[in-house]
Amino acid sequence: MSSNQDIDELFDQIDKERFNKTTILCKYCGVTIPLSNNSGHKKYFMNRFSAQTDFDRFKQLIIHNQNSLYPYIEIHFVKCATCFNTTIFSYLVSSETDSKKFSMQPISEAKGYPDYVPAEQVQDYSESVAIAELSPRASLTLSRRCAQGLIRHKFPDVKQGNLFSEIKQLKTRVSQSEYRALNSLRHLGNTGAHPEKENSEFEINKIEVSSEEAQHAITIIEFLIKKWFVEPHDDEMAIKTIMEDAHKLKPDVNLDE
Repeated sequence: MSSNQDIDELFDQIDKERFNKTTILCKYCGVTIPLSNNSGHKKYFMNRFSAQTDFDRFKQLIIHNQNSLYPYIEIHFVKCATCFNTTIFSYLVSSETDSKKFSMQPISEAKGYPDYVPAEQVQDYSESVAIAELSPRASLTLSRRCAQGLIRHKFPDVKQGNLFSEIKQLKTRVSQSEYRALNSLRHLGNTGAHPEKENSEFEINKIEVSSEEAQHAITIIEFLIKKWFVEPHDDEMAIKTIMEDAHKLKPDVNLDE
């Protein structure tokens, strides 16, 4: 590692691997914020040679201390151009392939949900998000429990059992995309030996779970909440508005006929 070009290439590669997308979602207002070519995105670095420095200064430190790149802390400040709130997150980078992300502001990356989404499942989801990096296995356990709770709340007549049996009962009752999402979640942590006995915490505790798998499970939970609770509620509110407006325009017309 002997030139600025080498350092640029290294950090470009690290960014590509870490940010498999070039945007983040603002946790305050929900809009998508670009990370690249965004003057509102500032990145700083900290290691034992510097308490805090910008990218160019950090590159010089690396060049003069080639064997002391790791570990370092990378801090991102991303200002939203819509709501003007600043999202702050950091990475503890131990090597080119080992890094852990921490949310600093807001503390949790969990989405906020209104009170018509079951509170117990929102709590499971929020806790799953909070520990996805620190304990992916515990996060996955919470996500699967959350999914089971969502199923039982949305479909109270489903015969309760394990996650495998409950999802199977939904094959003809949910959309194909929802069924695939549920099966994708079910297969996470699955040992494959005895599918009829899968999905217990005991089974999950026997295997390794990556942070990517934990995040995938969280994405599925967010998808299910959106499809089963948020979108139906929004549709209901839209229909209510339509009916109220129609009644004002034609008060004598029965729209149910």
